[in-house]
Amino acid sequence: MQQFIERPEVQLSEDWMIVVFLLVLSSIAYTRAWFPSRLKNMWRSIFNTTVLRQTIREESNVPKEYVLFQLNFFMISGMIVLLLMKYFSFDFFGWPSIAWYGLIVAGIALLYALKSLGLWFVIVLINGDFTLLEYRYIVFLTHRVLGILLLPVAVMIAYLPKKDLPLLFFTAAGVFLLAYLYRVSKGLINALLSGVGVFYIFFYICTLEILPVIVGIKFFISQKPL
Repeated sequence: MQQFIERPEVQLSEDWMIVVFLLVLSSIAYTRAWFPSRLKNMWRSIFNTTVLRQTIREESNVPKEYVLFQLNFFMISGMIVLLLMKYFSFDFFGWPSIAWYGLIVAGIALLYALKSLGLWFVIVLINGDFTLLEYRYIVFLTHRVLGILLLPVAVMIAYLPKKDLPLLFFTAAGVFLLAYLYRVSKGLINALLSGVGVFYIFFYICTLEILPVIVGIKFFISQKPL
């Protein structure tokens, strides 16, 4: 009788990745257990501008739980980028994937550090806040939400068979796009209502929102899969 040997499905996961996922999950569980109001305010701020502004006024210093959630965003988004590179068999130049992961996470963190500095530059340039500090809060608020929403997506991309991954990558891209459109449109509306000149809005959007996206897309397109 002929026997059929089941071939294992190819996955993108590596042993070290489970540590990253557990760290992210632990920080969420920690906040949920000890600071549940942080999560509640975070979700409410996304959908309610009044709650958003009240939260900004009450949080003169950034709570450490939000710092953890920001790190979660860096780790999860970096993981998705690395898994995408592995999926398309990008050349890692002999470096271990965990080293590339560290570089990607550092690069994402640097990108948003520069974005934050860019916001301060625009504030000095126009000699006023004009809701830009509120916009900066919205940027990092969406990061905190994305760090939670994309965790299960990143886990599935890592551990499901490669044949199931295109839909998951499109799902992750769709979530990123929705968050991006949300923060840009909300910031644009708030700026217009506050009387910020169209030139300064256009200058900011082009240099600190659109340009990094174009550079990132160009980088991936320029890579040649093995």
